[in-house]
Amino acid sequence: MARPPHIVSGQAGTGWLTRSIVVALLAWLAAAPLQAGQFNVSPVKVTLPARAKATSVTITNNGRKPLALRIRLYAWDKHEGEDRLQAAEDLLVTPPILKLEPGRAQIVRIGRPAEIPVPAVEKAYRLVVSELPLPGEGQAESTLALRSLLEISVPVFVPPARPDKRLEWTLQPGPQPAAATVSVRNAGTVHSKLTRLRLLDAGGQLLAESQKMLYALPQQQARTPLLLSRPLRTGETLKLEYTLDHAVRVIELKAP
Repeated sequence: MARPPHIVSGQAGTGWLTRSIVVALLAWLAAAPLQAGQFNVSPVKVTLPARAKATSVTITNNGRKPLALRIRLYAWDKHEGEDRLQAAEDLLVTPPILKLEPGRAQIVRIGRPAEIPVPAVEKAYRLVVSELPLPGEGQAESTLALRSLLEISVPVFVPPARPDKRLEWTLQPGPQPAAATVSVRNAGTVHSKLTRLRLLDAGGQLLAESQKMLYALPQQQARTPLLLSRPLRTGETLKLEYTLDHAVRVIELKAP
């Protein structure tokens, strides 16, 4: 299971605490019947041109019950290869809280209070839409039912003046002989969305595979652990296959 983003600063820290409590309660009542809210956010990736004042997403309640939702916007970066979120200060989201009846949709706007210069390096954010418990829910303990709260996170990007993609890959030993970590540093100015990493030996034998989606943010590093089918031999030549922009790429790496 992927580690949750590390959220810092006042308001953001409260959100992380709330989600931690929900996760703990869900684990405690794993055998109880669960009812999840049903909503979606469209589009699944948002671009806000630096000269534009605003953009928007649409949230739709696909379920049979009313939903209360909280919408927050975070600046997004990487810290030691892991996602980190901080409350955004240069963009605003409205409305921050809404109630959606079944089958209804609501437009949520993302905008800036004033025009900002086109960035030299792409700026990244996360729009986090969290379901809130409705009044009266969770109070009848005798029902042994806990309503699971759904949360959706959508990436938001403000593109730079000159897009440039340059990835630098490294392979590092893991905590065990049959484990390794693939790290990628984005030396470019825009993000790269990576999927389906496959590590093969020189003869084409598959050593490890990861279906985890990985965002390499510009001027930052991302990483993903791999479980190997066999220990690596020091200095052996390996092939790393990955999907970037729906195209499969292949590079060579040396085992550490």
